[in-house]
Amino acid sequence: MERIAFYPCWANDIRQPALALTGIADEIIYCDVSTHLRDDPSLVGGSGPRRTFWQKDVRDALRQIPRIDVFFYRRDGTSEGGSGIFVLGREIMPLILEKMMAESSLFITDGSNSRGGTFRKMKRTAGLQIFGKHISKGQEQRFQHLGMIEFDVRHEY
Repeated sequence: MERIAFYPCWANDIRQPALALTGIADEIIYCDVSTHLRDDPSLVGGSGPRRTFWQKDVRDALRQIPRIDVFFYRRDGTSEGGSGIFVLGREIMPLILEKMMAESSLFITDGSNSRGGTFRKMKRTAGLQIFGKHISKGQEQRFQHLGMIEFDVRHEY
């Protein structure tokens, strides 16, 4: 089965995530409300995962996306130029986690727009049990060079 990565609120950050997710995801769905979305022409000849671009609000995208195997989220904020959407908060995070249906999914983030200490709790040794999932820091940390942490997401039993 193909693995789908979802990257909301990405602005024009295409190249580095595409290269970083090579071998991890087969497709990256980039989602942003901006009308200036475009692919990176330097990624020629199918370098990395297939890239799909959705111009829509993250909430609408989460209702439409069939599943998320890899969630990728970074460099977002609440100030000018940021989405102002608390993706790691109580409104959006349950929508993300309900789409993470595989027994083991990945949540890769720098902790942008975290609410209620969610990111801090995810980093604890015990991880975080929330919305029917257990999120814990992965053994493998392939995204440290990007300032990001890789978390395993499993069903809570």
